[in-house]
Amino acid sequence: MKVAALISKLSELDPNADVLLLSGSADISGADELRRVEEQDDWRCEVHFRDDGLSQSLYAPSSFGQSIGFDEEYDRTVHGPVVLLAAYDANLDYMYVDDFESQNSRLSQETLEREILRNRREMLENGILISRELLMRLLDITPEHLDILVEQDRIFAVSVDGVPHYPSVFANPRVNAERLQSICRLLQPISNTCKLDFLLSAWGHLGGRRPIELLDDNKDYKQVRQSAAVRVQESTRTVIKIFQGHHASLPQAEPLYTAAAEIEPRRPLWSRARATLSEFGFQRPSAPYPCSSLFTAFVEKHFEGTSDGVLDGGVCVHRDDHAWRLLAVWPAVSSEMNEPILCEEQDVVSVAKAAFEYLKKLSTT
Repeated sequence: MKVAALISKLSELDPNADVLLLSGSADISGADELRRVEEQDDWRCEVHFRDDGLSQSLYAPSSFGQSIGFDEEYDRTVHGPVVLLAAYDANLDYMYVDDFESQNSRLSQETLEREILRNRREMLENGILISRELLMRLLDITPEHLDILVEQDRIFAVSVDGVPHYPSVFANPRVNAERLQSICRLLQPISNTCKLDFLLSAWGHLGGRRPIELLDDNKDYKQVRQSAAVRVQESTRTVIKIFQGHHASLPQAEPLYTAAAEIEPRRPLWSRARATLSEFGFQRPSAPYPCSSLFTAFVEKHFEGTSDGVLDGGVCVHRDDHAWRLLAVWPAVSSEMNEPILCEEQDVVSVAKAAFEYLKKLSTT
């Protein structure tokens, strides 16, 4: 059947009906939900002509070569694109070219992204992720209600091929929904895929059990909440970026200096910023540090699994009459910021440390 013919037949049917697949060897109870539609460009169709005048068509990727029993004299091969429809138990792994490459091949960003997409498609196949429409039907809620739950960080989605899908555990009647949603709110800063990994993975510190299995007992639930808080802390990095000049927002230019450290995220902003410059796990460049008479230092939070940071604050410092002074600070700490900042060194890291220390003291007074 051609794609045009399939579309024509489907266009006459209920658009909200589920599409099921039934293999030739299964009875009606073996029907499974259609979960994947994959276009393949380079496939071959072998037409085997039989002695009784009939023919049989065999399809396979061109890279597979000829099938056993192919008769060079009578059988024919044509090449062209195909569309594969697959259910949960269908094996489409062969279509990933990298599966046949040497294990020594270089792991590129494109390969990583493809593996992430592949993993998410598998979660959709095995029912870990379900569609928005199915989740609403299972929970018996309206689209508006679901949107509110998502806005409150009680429920989250994972994108698959650009379409949001939701963990089926949110509709599982065996799981305490109220406590599950509360845990999701605790996990909010980290990415949705990391949240899902936390909820569904067995953890040694939880006795080899999964968080979703520990929501009924009060003692277990308290332990899960503590584990979620630790997970967020371990996934959080404070990043300091210092740029030459006065900037009200993060510029596109390369920073003079960058440092990152795992600092308790609930620690006050300027205390956390000051600690990052002393307890860094990463810095660039190393000492000796650059110098500038006017620079802006931004403080960001970065979370595991996310590409962009969250801007927490910033400070602009300039040298005036042989003294360092604060030119601008956000969020504001105090109107009395004109006092000179004492710093014997002149590099931007030393001055930023002194500025953060000064702001830390102002914020506690």
